[in-house]
Amino acid sequence: PCPALRHSPACRLPPAAFDMSHNTSVHSSPSPKISRAGRRSRPSRRRRVHPHEDNDGPVPSFAEVVDRRTSIRSFTDDPVSDQSLRDALLLARRAPSAGNLQAYQVVIVRDEETKLAIGRAAVGQMWIADAPVVLVFLAHPDRSGIKYGRRGRSLYAVQDATIAAAYAQLALEAEGLASCWVGAFQEDIVAASVGSSYYYGGEEGSRGSGLRPVVVMPVGVQAGGVTRRHHRRELEEFVHDGYYGARFDGNTARDEPKQALKSAPTHKALT
Repeated sequence: PCPALRHSPACRLPPAAFDMSHNTSVHSSPSPKISRAGRRSRPSRRRRVHPHEDNDGPVPSFAEVVDRRTSIRSFTDDPVSDQSLRDALLLARRAPSAGNLQAYQVVIVRDEETKLAIGRAAVGQMWIADAPVVLVFLAHPDRSGIKYGRRGRSLYAVQDATIAAAYAQLALEAEGLASCWVGAFQEDIVAASVGSSYYYGGEEGSRGSGLRPVVVMPVGVQAGGVTRRHHRRELEEFVHDGYYGARFDGNTARDEPKQALKSAPTHKALT
């Protein structure tokens, strides 16, 4: 495995433990058979150094991987190896899930027509089809609903798939691969595009059978040069100390939140 992942217990598993052709949670579409007419070839320039290229190179820290990650919507034609996908998805399956049910499925899409269909379903974001690989993370509501009922179907399964997608995206970044998190799409069309029935809601045994796409993630090597950094809010804008509205300044020793909490409004619904 690559240096960034060499210390992970998941990467010490034998290859047979993650056979993509038989794994119940990861599914791969056929290799591309149709090329898009008029598609221009982009220069193969990398923003990152792929860890597989130099096993003696520096290994990025977790903080560096998180800080480096940004949404990329332009990709080269360089292929994404099965090994890179395997390494990233092995780590993604370590993501926490409700009751350890891991109520999600992942489809690896390489087929050009399928990528185009997903792009059309994603409100016409056709750049998605430029990526050599598109990962589709689908919540499996009934898998969580067996134990947790309605809340498992409506929330926990979605959370499971979302957390796994976040882990996978960071693992891909550590592999030197660019990606983008896409959430704007017609769920039923994306589900049909990857060969799944769609979960329309309802209780088990009615209209509940099926999967619900929650994340579409194009993956590849970034085309172009330096990416513009986006502004992030200061902690004081969204972190509250002790109760909502109490400003957080990083000083955990101060008593102001505890004192202010005494005069904070109480919610009868929670008492």
